Amino acid sequence: MIKATEFSFVTRRINKELREATNRVIDSNWYILGKEVENFEREFANYLGVKYCIGVGNGLEALHIILRAYGIGEGDEVIIPSDTYIATALAVSYAGATPVMVEPDERTYNINPDLLEEKITKKIEMYPLGLGKPEDIANVCAFMLSDASRWITGTNLIIDGGYSAR
Repeated sequence: MIKATEFSFVTRRINKELREATNRVIDSNWYILGKEVENFEREFANYLGVKYCIGVGNGLEALHIILRAYGIGEGDEVIIPSDTYIATALAVSYAGATPVMVEPDERTYNINPDLLEEKITKKIEMYPLGLGKPEDIANVCAFMLSDASRWITGTNLIIDGGYSAR
């Protein structure tokens, strides 16, 4: 067994609930959308304290929806980490924009803020920050704020594809 994919330490506590939910889906023969997804979306939105939640099948769909919701598309460029999963670049491409890859900082595994300036064009619309050590996210944000006239007024910042701030 590969320890990295061993989840029993988490699932052990909720095993009965997981099996009941799985059986409800199997018994309903409704594997896409349906009542279970509606319940999840409502319950998760309540948990987050937000009005809406959209359940999707994977991270590619989630990133694509976020990009489209922000109006990112043809002619735009989106900075992504070069060491990201392919879905990040595909989401940008599916939205019609161009992915612009930036190498990571070997210490933090985030986009290297020292390499950002050379990638900036007037077409850049978004910076998704990858999973890495949070200490360097502040440096990337500081870089953006150093040219506040450009970044505060229109650039979107997405951290791990889940949180966004304008």
